[in-house]
Amino acid sequence: MSVKSSVLWLLSLFENSIHRKPQAFGMGLLGLALSMGLVQSAQADNRLGGISTRSFVQTESANYMIAGVFINGGSKRVVVRASSVDGVLNPRLEVQSYPDGNLLYSNDNWSTDPSAAELQQTGWAPNGTSDAAMIITLSPGLYTMQVSPVDKPGVGLIEVYELNSTESPKLGGISTRSFVQTNSMNYMIAGLFISGSAKRVVVRASSVDGVLDPRLEVQSYPDGNLLYSNDNWDTDPSAAELQQTGWAPARSLDAAMIITLSSGLYTMQVSPKSSPGIGLIEVYELPEEPDGPKYSSTPASGGTLSFSTPVGTPVTQNLTITEDGDANLEIKLASITGIHANDFSILTAFPFTIADGGAAKTVTIQCTPSGEGVRTANLQISSNDGTHSYPLQCTATQNSPVRYTDNGDGTVTDNRSGLIWLKNASCFYLEWREAKQSAANLASG
Repeated sequence: MSVKSSVLWLLSLFENSIHRKPQAFGMGLLGLALSMGLVQSAQADNRLGGISTRSFVQTESANYMIAGVFINGGSKRVVVRASSVDGVLNPRLEVQSYPDGNLLYSNDNWSTDPSAAELQQTGWAPNGTSDAAMIITLSPGLYTMQVSPVDKPGVGLIEVYELNSTESPKLGGISTRSFVQTNSMNYMIAGLFISGSAKRVVVRASSVDGVLDPRLEVQSYPDGNLLYSNDNWDTDPSAAELQQTGWAPARSLDAAMIITLSSGLYTMQVSPKSSPGIGLIEVYELPEEPDGPKYSSTPASGGTLSFSTPVGTPVTQNLTITEDGDANLEIKLASITGIHANDFSILTAFPFTIADGGAAKTVTIQCTPSGEGVRTANLQISSNDGTHSYPLQCTATQNSPVRYTDNGDGTVTDNRSGLIWLKNASCFYLEWREAKQSAANLASG
């Protein structure tokens, strides 16, 4: 587990269940966090709101799910829970000090833990009687939370909740190690909540066993819009900054990115590019920089640009970028990816620079839908203040049912056949209506 001066301030955890069966369960966890006042506390405290991880847990010790937590500032009371997602896993939970590996706490069924009464009274008791949970006090330092099967392997969820989150000691930093399979149901998925203002974060997915070639995706929750993705960190727009700040992974096959996330819920998904293997997911908050450029936009980074137009008819939307820091903002590159990327285009020329204190710059995006329905893609803009992502959504309707269109230049277009008629075909001494009737008479014999 990597610990640096920048740590992840942890508050509440939730499961990503996008496009997966346990969606109601995932939303239930989020609802619980809200009901306990955790989200409100995080908003008041203006910090990252936490991370949890869901993964497939095997019976071999090398393939257990292991979360790492760092506590700084003072002792902290926390709730730790290990639960089954698929109804198959019967989880065992162990808390150890790191790096010496001393076993501090363990639990199989939450109702047998010394803190069972408090878990019930405070609403933190899991729904499943076979799930594990405990309320414990941890001194400043590093800890691991290990989830293993009592008997059968299965899909599990590890959670760590901070109690009395407004106190000065903070739960800082979490990473999770687990076995990552090629089946999408058994990917490793982390959930993140950011409160207050937008945060710049480092997200990394790396191989532990040297076998896994990880792919990393960041999505908004619960809509599942893909915001960022990376396979090899040195191909990411933030590669130079990753190297300069020391966050670059040791292996070129590992994935990493520095991104800006506004207040809200996100998921980080780790999947194998080829063979399954043991992986590690990490999320860290970068410190605020007192000097330098600051990227700001309307809509904000992560906001959706929406379009509506008939099929084949172009329509545009504008994105306004401003420099809110104290240095020149360099907008380096813009790209559009996604399933309907070919339906969208960038009309503004890149790169460009917004001088410190200079006027805002408008970026124009065009949608020309090639088919009916909702067309989606993702816009990414790279700058010297990070990479920023905007989901694109274009609703395409049927073309106009009008048969003829007056082109305003002496011609009329037949929208059904595509033929263009002269309104006054004087060379034949016929008006276009007469010509149309004459052609109809010829066609009918």
